[in-house]
Parts: sequence; C-alpha cells; structure tokens
Amino acid sequence: MKDVRRKTGFSLIEVLMAMAILSVGLIFSVGTFSAGIRYTQISNERTIAAVASDEAFAKIKLYGLNFSSINWPLASTDVYSNLDCVDFNDVSVNWFNPNEYGYPSIGNGQQKEYYWRAVCRKLSQEVVSATPIDRLVQVTVFVYRERNPNVANYSRPIEVSVSWTGSRELLIGNVADKMLINDGYTIVDDETGQIYRVLERYVDDTVTPGVDESRVVLLDRDWEGLASSVWVTPPAVDGGRYPCIGVYQKIIRF
Repeated sequence: MKDVRRKTGFSLIEVLMAMAILSVGLIFSVGTFSAGIRYTQISNERTIAAVASDEAFAKIKLYGLNFSSINWPLASTDVYSNLDCVDFNDVSVNWFNPNEYGYPSIGNGQQKEYYWRAVCRKLSQEVVSATPIDRLVQVTVFVYRERNPNVANYSRPIEVSVSWTGSRELLIGNVADKMLINDGYTIVDDETGQIYRVLERYVDDTVTPGVDESRVVLLDRDWEGLASSVWVTPPAVDGGRYPCIGVYQKIIRF
C-alpha cells in the first residue's frame, strides 16, 4: 500500500490577502514617518525662531531706537493714536547694518535662511524736559525663513487695513490685500499690539452683500482692539509657503 502524502501550500487568494494587509501596513508606516519628519522640522524651526528672537531683542536694545524720528505717531487726545506700531526699520538708528537681520549673525559671507523683522510701539509718553525719562517700548519680532539672498528684498512686516465685523471676525479692507492674510497666519493689532492667530479666511456675503470675496478672517480669540489695521509677514519674496515661523513680544526699557 502506497503512502500518499498530501501537499499543502498557500492559495492565490491567501497570497493576495496577505499582500493587501502588508500594503496597508506599509502605507500607514510611511505616513507616520512623513508626519514625524514634518513635526521634527516644525520643532526645529520653532527652536531656531526662539533663539533668533532673543538675539533680535538684544540687538534692538543694544543699538537703541531713534526717538526723534518723524515716523513715530504724534501725541493726540485719542488714547490709541500715539501708541500705534511702527516698523523698527523706520525708527532704528541710521547705522543699523541690514545684515544684522540675518540669523545667525556670524558668518556674513554665507547665505542665511532665517531672518527677523520687528515693529515697535511706545507704551509711555515722552516728557519734554532737560532729562529724558525712561521709555517703555513694546517690541514685536517676526522670525521667518527666506531663501532670497538679496537684503533689499527681505520679507518685512506690512500693514493691512481691516475692520471689525464680529467677536472673532475681521474684514480685510482691500480686495488686493486678501492674499496677505491666510489660514495659519499670525497678525498683530496695530493699535494695541495684541497677537492673534488666523484660523480661517473665508467668504461671507452677509458682511459685504453682493461681494463674493473671501476677505473675512476668523481669529483664535475675541478681538480686543479698535480694528483699523494689522501687521503681518507676507508670503516669501522667492515664492513658496508662508515663511513666518514665530512671533515674539517683549517690553523693553530704553
């Protein structure tokens, strides 16, 4: 009597199912790996932004501000009119080297990728007397990534007109400026210096009937200012994603 042995193996269906399960696992693994790289990059940029902002505050304190500049808002009976923000570049000392905006400061011969700009806002009135009083200034530093080596073309904070439309909503004043503020951007109120995060920019015909323009901005918290304009870092000069990686604020006594 012959010993008949049964041959066993995997069927085609079993092989295909195994490959499908393996493929799904690999897809999730690749997705997790990509997300990990992205979050690592964000963490690295935030670390660089924090260090660059500390360097920026130190430079602004060291070099000082030109308090006699005509670019500072004039005193007025309006409690906000003389406290508006101004670009640090317009009120800095005349000999401030543009290369100082790059980070790190050392190695001016190499192309840098990180830069900073700042806006300043007076917090105390200057008394006319023989001895000037100490001046408190609220300094807001924007740190961003920019690959354009041309110093003259650095992305600098710009002022965008807005109006208040609701507890957490602003309306961008000019249609041409709507692309300057987008989802995820950080804006600074010109009159109070408050920092806000933009959650979304969308269309709302109830605000401007008949105008189909996505100019309504939803903020991360209630607006506390007298909305007239905000400061924001625009898209990079050389294209690409929004370059701003951090906004920091400090009160400095000069």
